[in-house]
Amino acid sequence: MDRSEERKIIMNSYLNIMDFLSQAYGSNCEIVLHSIEDNKTSIIAIRNGEISGRKVGDELSLVGKR
Repeated sequence: MDRSEERKIIMNSYLNIMDFLSQAYGSNCEIVLHSIEDNKTSIIAIRNGEISGRKVGDELSLVGKR
């Protein structure tokens, strides 16, 4: 298995966890997956993003930059 396949498997497992947490905590809880490779476009997945208005491709929040 090459590195890109391994990374895809890991990311899919994170997405499954996000879906579970989103269902467990309900629509009042925002779940965000960030990539630390680029702070300007760090959100790579989000559930219930309407809470803060953030979306995939948005940058790291001020809280995350601390």
